[in-house]
Amino acid sequence: MPDRRAHGLSVENLVVRYDAGPPAVDGVSFSVSPGELFVLVGPSGCGKSTVLRALAGLVRPERGVVALGGKTVTQSPGGVFVPPSDRHLGLVFQSYALWPQMTVGENVRFPLEARGAPKSAWAAQVVRALERVELAALADRPVPSLSGGQQQRVALARAIVSDPPIVLLDEPLSNLDAELRRQMRTELREIQREVGATMVHVTHDREEAMELGDRVGVMRDGRLLEVGAPEELYRTPAHAWTARFLGETSALVCAEVRSAGPGQALVSTDLGVFRCRAPAVSVPGPSAMVIRAEDIVWSPDSSGDPENLVEGRISTVRFLGSRTLYGIESVGVRLWASSIVHRGEPGDSVSLRLPPESCLLVRRDAD
Repeated sequence: MPDRRAHGLSVENLVVRYDAGPPAVDGVSFSVSPGELFVLVGPSGCGKSTVLRALAGLVRPERGVVALGGKTVTQSPGGVFVPPSDRHLGLVFQSYALWPQMTVGENVRFPLEARGAPKSAWAAQVVRALERVELAALADRPVPSLSGGQQQRVALARAIVSDPPIVLLDEPLSNLDAELRRQMRTELREIQREVGATMVHVTHDREEAMELGDRVGVMRDGRLLEVGAPEELYRTPAHAWTARFLGETSALVCAEVRSAGPGQALVSTDLGVFRCRAPAVSVPGPSAMVIRAEDIVWSPDSSGDPENLVEGRISTVRFLGSRTLYGIESVGVRLWASSIVHRGEPGDSVSLRLPPESCLLVRRDAD
């Protein structure tokens, strides 16, 4: 079995261009620690799958360095390019790429045959891989007879059958229905922990990225905006675009810094003057104040900070089951506020408090 202890990966200044158009990937750099599940998330067309293909050796970058387990496998310029077959990676594609003429077991066995693994070990390795995805009983079943979720598991078993130190997953859950996606996210995380491989997972699903990733990289327009732990990115994003992408009901209000101290700032906005959290390093250029719907406080009492009070009117009500989401209009700005109890109907006046510890100053340069 390969020694996974040194099998992290790194990408430095990766640039990939198709034809004569703008770069599909433009100067992306990041590293993944051994045994980490790293997620690249972003909208369709942002370049995240192209990054994965560059890791796998399926595309040659115009510029950049890719290292797997401390070994450089791509360097351009420089002429280093290790072919995909020699990178010893597990790959799971969005389409699963299973062979319909083969059984489940034959599909899973195929990488062992292709890599010339000893035949004496094939049967045990296939059984172990299928047991990990709970499909051992279906080894002789034709692939076309399986459900979408079962086919996804076969693709995952095929990716891990040869115990690769690194597994790359390109939107493997996107073809499943919502309930099955939630189930498979849990199972994928458990399998990753069991096999101990480093994984890089690509998705456009924000919830999937936040649930799966040890760390998450947010991509937009071919660039990697920022990387961090899921809660860190959600609570303290550096960019307004990240804040909006990871929390669609966040309010972003243009802000002008009036004064700043350690970890906090006083800002002017169309809603008024607010105290808010600020990063340790001052925010350069245009800025915005972010507040999440779940952090807004309803009906503040007179003891609240008057600088962080907002008067508004309910414009929209969305019932979401466990909570209700309210759109609040105030001086031409829309806020979103959630509540588990009924707060009113469209047209009703409301008072809100935006707690200073929940307001965050971010950059607008990527928005």
